Amino acid sequence: MPTESPAELTPLVPNGLPYTTELPDWPLPAPRVLPQGCACGGGGMVRATAAGSPVYAYGTIEADFPSLSVEKEFYQAIDLKSLPQEDKDAFSAGDTLDLWRINQIAQSSATLYQVLSRLDNRPIAREMCWSLRGLGGQRRWSIHPRDDKELGYLIAALQVGSDGNKQPQVLRGLAQPPDSGLSPPGCGGNLPATSLAHLFGRSQDSIVDDLKQQAKCADLKPDNMSTLVSEILTLANNAGASAMQRAVNFVVLDDLDLYCLSYGLVYGTKPPNPNGFQLIDSLTLSAPSADGRELVEVVLVFQGADTAAIQRWARTVDVTGTFPFLAGEWTRFLGRG
Repeated sequence: MPTESPAELTPLVPNGLPYTTELPDWPLPAPRVLPQGCACGGGGMVRATAAGSPVYAYGTIEADFPSLSVEKEFYQAIDLKSLPQEDKDAFSAGDTLDLWRINQIAQSSATLYQVLSRLDNRPIAREMCWSLRGLGGQRRWSIHPRDDKELGYLIAALQVGSDGNKQPQVLRGLAQPPDSGLSPPGCGGNLPATSLAHLFGRSQDSIVDDLKQQAKCADLKPDNMSTLVSEILTLANNAGASAMQRAVNFVVLDDLDLYCLSYGLVYGTKPPNPNGFQLIDSLTLSAPSADGRELVEVVLVFQGADTAAIQRWARTVDVTGTFPFLAGEWTRFLGRG
């Protein structure tokens, strides 16, 4: 198969995603959109069915092979000259390119991204199976792009940064029922399926950078904040499917005030807790509104390092639709958790 030289490669990446440069609208062929309910015998490009329940999940994007033929086509498209020697040694024409090994190699060399981001390899990208792997390593969702633009966001999420890792992504979509036709043979397995409404990179470093740029927190020390952000992000280790999970994930990933509040408590040195507080728990409470909107109170529980005194702080999140939003400020929570 003829390949372009590295200088001619044109990665397709949406504006604003990590590690990318801004590109104009893509000169893409018409997307392959199949009728609702289609089983789509190969990879994952289908039309989403009627709107399901909202999804707001966090993790890394993975591209898997639905069949041996797609693996072989992928191998032929690899520009071996551009790979590090250790990755060249990992590929041979006689090999079956095992899914786990391809994703593992892509952690260091971005081989998947190098191949799938090229326009001439778009047919391969359309046949791939796409999924979200959560922070704890569990596969959470099978993702099904409806057109080439959504596919481009998934491809961009495979790109590896300077630290050798893919940046975690925030996935917003709509869960689809088992009979929706969004889990074709070879893709998804028993994973629940979701359409893709929005995808954007969000990492520990990006949160710290936002806090510094916006001067949100007083006396911020980046190393201390980075440690705190790493701890708080573990709260987003869930499927992001229920109202409670989506509220927690939204606060953790979008609410910078959360980090300033927590930073002041954890690294504060005021008596009678000169060693500050520690975040020890979180809980969620349903708080339906009079007009029928679905509201959730996210409560964080802090304990004083010196006195063991407890402080609870809460913020309300509206999770009625696909896109959650804040519906109040952080306030002391005096109810029982």
